[in-house]
Amino acid sequence: MRLQYYSGLREMSMEPRLGLKYNMKDYLRFKFAGGKYTQNLISAVSEHDIINLFSGFLFSPEEQLTGLNGEITDDKIQKAWHAVFGVEIDLSTNLSLQIEPYFKYFAQTINVNRYKMFAQDPNYLIEVGDSYGTDVSLKYDKNQIYIWATYSISKTLRNDGVEIYPTHFDRIHNVNFLFSYAFGKDLNWETSLRWNLGSGFPFTLTKGFYEELNIGQDVNFLNSNGDIGVIYGERNQGRLPYYHRLDVSLRKHFYFSENVDLEFIASITNAYNRPNVFYFDRLSYTRVDQLPIIPAIGLSLSF
Repeated sequence: MRLQYYSGLREMSMEPRLGLKYNMKDYLRFKFAGGKYTQNLISAVSEHDIINLFSGFLFSPEEQLTGLNGEITDDKIQKAWHAVFGVEIDLSTNLSLQIEPYFKYFAQTINVNRYKMFAQDPNYLIEVGDSYGTDVSLKYDKNQIYIWATYSISKTLRNDGVEIYPTHFDRIHNVNFLFSYAFGKDLNWETSLRWNLGSGFPFTLTKGFYEELNIGQDVNFLNSNGDIGVIYGERNQGRLPYYHRLDVSLRKHFYFSENVDLEFIASITNAYNRPNVFYFDRLSYTRVDQLPIIPAIGLSLSF
């Protein structure tokens, strides 16, 4: 049992948690972990941005909150229940496999009210949601060779009482692969490569544009120029392109004494120059990519 006190809200949260592991055979193990988790932070990410360069967080609001069915509550703590199952299998002396399906139920999350039209409308809404998927990892470790590979498939949805939509961090497929090989007389050389692939994150598509006029008391709307307004599509129904990148490196250790080690490093980031998207301007329809192929050389002295 975990007790969490939120001084800003003057609330105490009791969070039961459980972790179990059962060694069925020398080569076969089962495990389970689950419990209740809470937090007092709200994401300040704008859903109107195609790509969020920075993520900010706010504390829970002081005002009363509106639930999915219009009910009013003073409970401002975000709550979730997690359950993770797992099996570990030693396929051989040097090869192991892990499979971990999971399910998370978000009983109460707080989000900015995107439907607010009038001053009296609430600034925030309560949402519910769930996240589920499976993580699979394979590890091989023998002599100078080390291989680690993972694959994850997941889905994360939210329900705000009006629509059910994927969150902006809903990445369905994710693959990681790491290979390293040590060689040389004293195994002081090491080469490695790391490859990552991820499916595109969701974003809200653009339906069109319109001229947004300011019709205040001192504005002549007949000859004034308005701002560009955006007509947005359905929430987070678009998908960015797949992300993938390969990094390679070569290391050489020089051992001068038991406590002094000089390491030479040569590396190439984004080895095949994949143009992964970094930012996209909705109004000008311009795309900015992440860093291109980058070679680097360095020295590291440890003592």
